[in-house]
Amino acid sequence: MGGPTPVFAGERRAGADDDAAREAPDQMPALTGIRVPLALWVVVHHISGPGRMLDPVTAASPALYALIDAAWVALSAFFAISGFVLARRYRNTVWSRDALARFAAARFGRIYPVYFLSLLILLPIIAEAMRQDELGSPAERAGLLLNYVLLLQGWHWPSVSWNTPAWSLSCEVFFYACAPIVVLLVRVTSWPRVLATAGLACALPIGMRLLIDPPIPKALLYFGDFLIGVAAAGLYEHCRSRGARLHRVGPWVYGPAFAGGIALLLSRDALGSFLVFDSGVRIVSALLVFGLACGGGWLVRALSSPIALAGGRASYAIYILHIPVLWWFERWRFDAALPPVYAGMVYVLVVVVLSLVVSRWYEGPANEIVRRWCAGRRRAPAVRFA
Repeated sequence: MGGPTPVFAGERRAGADDDAAREAPDQMPALTGIRVPLALWVVVHHISGPGRMLDPVTAASPALYALIDAAWVALSAFFAISGFVLARRYRNTVWSRDALARFAAARFGRIYPVYFLSLLILLPIIAEAMRQDELGSPAERAGLLLNYVLLLQGWHWPSVSWNTPAWSLSCEVFFYACAPIVVLLVRVTSWPRVLATAGLACALPIGMRLLIDPPIPKALLYFGDFLIGVAAAGLYEHCRSRGARLHRVGPWVYGPAFAGGIALLLSRDALGSFLVFDSGVRIVSALLVFGLACGGGWLVRALSSPIALAGGRASYAIYILHIPVLWWFERWRFDAALPPVYAGMVYVLVVVVLSLVVSRWYEGPANEIVRRWCAGRRRAPAVRFA
């Protein structure tokens, strides 16, 4: 089906001459705004539980602790949003060599500059750890370092926890590599294609659990979350092509999705991993992304506010920098300088402010530099040698 390729708030264009840049914009700000509560969910999770800064709060409410402890669901939602965004943006792209180069540059510029900054923040801690014999031989330590630098954590879990959330970036790299093929699933939208893609999203992880001995590489295990986002994009395009009034549909989709997701997480011990992780969470993520993309309702208005959009644009920095900041926060004993809950609030505030600065003054310019460098390389004339 035809239609303009969208430009999503919080996502940067793949290049000034990108196919998407020549199309009319189709803003879906709620998909940017939802990123900040998802990122903060992960941050709060890492300072909750026994002995952590927010322990007094979570210990007083088992239900609250159960929700915070399920922060891994935020990753499923992030991956689904990624699949949705990429499928809608690139589904009509003709994948020439130049288009693939633009896509690769845009994706590299999207994730690696901030990740590189996280490594710089961790550099003294990494250097100290690399001098320890407990990490193995010099060759093993070099391999461990390469595992982090090259974003391979989702394939081989490292023996150190320098920046634990970074494993999800290795998943994203894998999803990006698959995207030019995967988005073809929704190039022509129809109910059979949407249902087949959604079924594949749920069936693949289950098949891997049955066929692959643990530990299953996380990049494969979470591939279904990316696929379910692609299925949601196909559903959105199909409904839009039929002239559906999507802004009226949205609240009736994302509202039950939120309520159903909370009920699912609170009862996950009784339901088991199949209904929760392998199927339930993915379906909830798809409905949530689809509903927010449709728009309408107070929640979409709240997530589209300037504050939410600023936080959404900084959400990646919040997510990938909060553990490096936490290590220094605890090393410098800031967590002991105040009562635990207040220390936790100060820590979250530091992470958010730092991430807003990084998003505005580092992430955006670095992304622009990567894309311009790639465009310059493509335009450079070939050098002939006599």
